[in-house]
Amino acid sequence: MGLMNSFERGMERFLVPIAIKLNSQKHVAAVRDGFVYTFPIIMASSLIILINFAILSPDGFIAGLLHLGSVFPHLEKAQAIFTPVMNGSVNIMSIMIAFLVARNMAISYEQDDLLCGLTAIGAFFIVYTPYQLIDNQAFLTTKYLGAQGLFVAVIVALLTSEIFCRMARNPKIAITMPAAVPPAVARSFKVLLPIFFVMV
Repeated sequence: MGLMNSFERGMERFLVPIAIKLNSQKHVAAVRDGFVYTFPIIMASSLIILINFAILSPDGFIAGLLHLGSVFPHLEKAQAIFTPVMNGSVNIMSIMIAFLVARNMAISYEQDDLLCGLTAIGAFFIVYTPYQLIDNQAFLTTKYLGAQGLFVAVIVALLTSEIFCRMARNPKIAITMPAAVPPAVARSFKVLLPIFFVMV
């Protein structure tokens, strides 16, 4: 028991301060919060997928246990309603993370968060290479838009936000519009050069 207590005290003394410092670091916090924001969407889609395969599938556990396939002969057709849920949640997770991580970084730098997030999505698709040739035409594959592309999405978001925010803070490269110009347009032109530099 004494050995366990000393081990816990050692962990608290050495690892907890490191964890606190890492937790307050801008880049780590941006990635952490980005994943936290996607949690409700992923959780909701996971529950729908569970219903789809456990209840609506004739071969599913609950459907087989309650013999739902014999009671509802066309039960598997109901699966088609819930199948596209994956396409709007888990299968586009990398796009959501690219936007959210870059947005969180821009918020921490007190820069334009929405335009930074949108720029990160554009940069992600620029470095996204899996195109497939069909009838001499290039089509975008969705292979790395989901969980498989998360690492690239995080790296792209962090690099994009660093470049974007550092350039946006420089008043010399900010394009200032007259007061008569609508605020949304003036806001877009203000960070035009940082966006151009990131995209190029």
